Order: sequence, then C-alpha cells, then structure tokens
Amino acid sequence: MTVSPLPALVAVLIAEVALSTAVAWLAAGSRVRKVGAGAATVALGALPWCLPASLPLLRGLSALFALVVLMKLVELLRERTPRPFAERLVHVYSLADLRLARHGPPRFDLPLLGSGVVCGAVAALLLIAAGSVPAEARPGPLAARWLLGVASFYLSFEAIDRLARTAYLLGGAQVEPTQRAPILAPTLADFWGKRWNAIVRRWLASVFFLPLARKGHARLGILAAFVVSAVIHAYLMLPGLGAGWALCMGGFFLIHGALCTVERALGVSRWPRALAHVWVLTALLATMPLFIEPLLLLLGFRPVIG
Repeated sequence: MTVSPLPALVAVLIAEVALSTAVAWLAAGSRVRKVGAGAATVALGALPWCLPASLPLLRGLSALFALVVLMKLVELLRERTPRPFAERLVHVYSLADLRLARHGPPRFDLPLLGSGVVCGAVAALLLIAAGSVPAEARPGPLAARWLLGVASFYLSFEAIDRLARTAYLLGGAQVEPTQRAPILAPTLADFWGKRWNAIVRRWLASVFFLPLARKGHARLGILAAFVVSAVIHAYLMLPGLGAGWALCMGGFFLIHGALCTVERALGVSRWPRALAHVWVLTALLATMPLFIEPLLLLLGFRPVIG
C-alpha cells in the first residue's frame, strides 16, 4: 500500500511559513527574542528530514529555504537600527536585498523578460539532454552529461536572475544583477568574488571576509568564506542525497578555495587575458563533476544505463 506524501508536504509547508514568520518577528528586540529567532531557524533546518526520503528534490528545496532564512536572520541581527516587523518579514522572503534597490515607478522590461524566458527554455532542454545521456561510468558519456548539466545550470541562474529582476521592476524596485557575465572572468578570484551569485557572495563577504580583511587577515577571510560556502552547499545535498554526495559538493568549494590561493601565488592576474581565461575554464570544468553530478541526481536525472 502506497502512503501519500501530501500530508507531510502540507505540514512542512505550514511549519516553514510559521517558523520563517517567527524569525522575522523575533529578530529584533531583546536577546531572548533573538535567541528564539535562532532556535526557529534551527528548527527550519531540521524540516527537510520530515519529508519522505523518496522526494529528494523537495528535501533539497526545503533545505534551500532554511538557508535563505538563516542568511536573512544574520543580516537582520547585524543591523544597528531594527526595522518594523513588516519590513523584516519582506526581507526574509525577498530573493534580492531590497535595502540596496533603487526605487521608482513600476515598469515592464520586455527584453529582460524575453532573455530570461529564452535562457530558461534552453536550460530546460539542456537538462533533459543531460539526463538522457547513456552512461556506464565511461569518460565520454559522463563528460557529455556533465557539460550539458553545467550549461543548463549556468543558463538556469541567468534565467532566475533576469526573471526575478523583471518581477522586481514591475514592483518599482531596480535590483542589481545577480550574475555579471561569469563566463568572462579572467581569474577564479574574479569569478567567485565579483561575477557569480551576488546574493551569496555579498553575504559571505560582509559576514566573513570583510571583518577579517579589515584586521589584516584577508587570506583567512577568503578561506573562511570558502569553508562556509562548502558547508552551506553540502547541507543542501545532505537531506536528499546523503553524506557522500554532500561531501562531493562541499569538496568542490574547498578545492576552489585552495585554487584561489594557488592562483594568487602563480600571479594569474598578470597573465595574458586569453591564457588566464583558459586557466579559469580549465579549473572550473575539471572540478565541475563534484558540483554538477549531485545537482543532477537531486533533480532526479540519474545516468541512463545503456
């Protein structure tokens, strides 16, 4: 007899809404309230395991939501002047940081919307192609699967960024692009530090890198940012795929932390731009299986044995 997962899904969804709202409410005021906000966030982090193990993607999405709330809580706790509850609630649920947005009259950006739709459509086609590649643990098919997966993931981020900015513009808020042509990065430091995923990048910089850099420990700050990024991404995989794939995902970011150190020692920033660009692409593609294979598995795209 098959048991419907619907009751668990509904219960987790209600709990997520209740706990995230509690985080926004408790994030200002006395120390006891702030401790309560932290406890609510920890409870959010445990919710993915309340979902059926047969639904790894939903477990991963629940973990992603918990991490977003954690990031927003840290930002709220770092504010010197607490904002009203309504503003804190909007901040918790907003993908972009509206504190940094430029506000004006609502407008519709058709080219931005169109490019987002195109990126999303192509990403979906590439993802389907990646999931249908026959593989018997042979280098050729697996490489094709990973390359298609990487291209799909890259375009998916572009689509999310552009569609989200379109929606914010309709609400009268102009937010910065999350992506800044990462594929053109001349160094790994430029890729991770300026071009890829501004939301997470800024959070890691403000919470870990900059406080240490201001004390003269810039390298330690970079290391801390990559270690925390590894932990964050490993947690995303843990509820849905288990410890093995979580370690692969986390290992990807630890390796790139080390590569950034090597890059600095090699003086890659002073290399001819074309050669430096080859370095970046080689480093990313050589390590990408650690990142993209867990994502493909989480999305339900297992290698087709052929």
